[in-house]
Parts: sequence; C-alpha cells; structure tokens
Amino acid sequence: MSTAIPSAVIEATATLRGKGWAIDIPELGTGGQASTVKRIDATATEVAALWLHRSPEDVDVNVTLQIPDETLVIWGSAQELCEVARAATLEAAVLRKRAVQGLREQGYTLDAVARAFGISTQRAHQLTQ
Repeated sequence: MSTAIPSAVIEATATLRGKGWAIDIPELGTGGQASTVKRIDATATEVAALWLHRSPEDVDVNVTLQIPDETLVIWGSAQELCEVARAATLEAAVLRKRAVQGLREQGYTLDAVARAFGISTQRAHQLTQ
C-alpha cells in the first residue's frame, strides 16, 4: 500500500460496467466498485481513505463520470442551442417592446395595441415600461 500524501483533491473516474460502477483512482493506483451512482462518491472516498490509512473525513475525492464521447457531443450541441435560444428570447423581448412603444407613439391606445398583437392590455402596458 502507498502512504504518499496525495494532492489536495484526488481525481477519480467512474465508468458504468453492467449494472454497477467501476471506480478508478489513478493517483493511488487503485479503485473500487459502487452498486449505484449514489454510492460512487462515498465508495471512492472510502477506498482512498483505506489506501492512505486516513479517515474518510480527511480525504477529498473528485469523481468524474465517464460517458460516451458521442453523448457529450449531443449534450454540447443542446447547450449551444439553449444559449442561442436565450439570446433570441432577449432580442425578441426588445423587439416586442419597440413595436408596442412605436404604436403608442403613433397614438394607439393600450387596448388597440393589445388587440393588434393578440396580447392582454396588461401585457401591452408592461411592454411600455
């Protein structure tokens, strides 16, 4: 067994193997198994603590789940689309406000603006603020 003092945070990975999780702690040259994803962190900490002859409270293990690269690409694409959608939503809000304010400057009442755009009078009023 190794008694070397590891870095402040020990890095580990967990990979799905069948119905359980294989935990690898390269820094310590060891690993373990967790039956559920909820047990990964506790198991990794217990293994590291045993390996280092310390109490689990004195060990900090950061476990990263390993997932297929193609799944990471899909997730990344979804995140990018969410950012585009957020930006588009903000731009749409600015344009709606501009449209309502434009009609108001031309003398349209709030009721007329609401009817023209299919929104409530209250919403039309909010867009003038």
